[in-house]
Amino acid sequence: MGERYLLDSNTIIYYLDGNLPVSALDFLDVTLRIEGIVSVISKIELLSWNTLNISDYAMIERFIHHASIYGLNDEIVARTIALRKTHKI
Repeated sequence: MGERYLLDSNTIIYYLDGNLPVSALDFLDVTLRIEGIVSVISKIELLSWNTLNISDYAMIERFIHHASIYGLNDEIVARTIALRKTHKI
């Protein structure tokens, strides 16, 4: 298995809106054909917008349906806490 990428909410939004440079759109097109990975947090963020219209919501649901959803475990939570304490993210 090659490199895998965990896509954040903003990347997904910009990708679906086509608001990325062509090189980034091309890269994501190829990456997503192999395997798009989305965290459960991004899934929650994307689907909980109360301002989404029906077609946008459906587009995001389709995108998430075809992605692998990466859940949380204690190791991920601990590493996230450590990263947030040492870096401004």
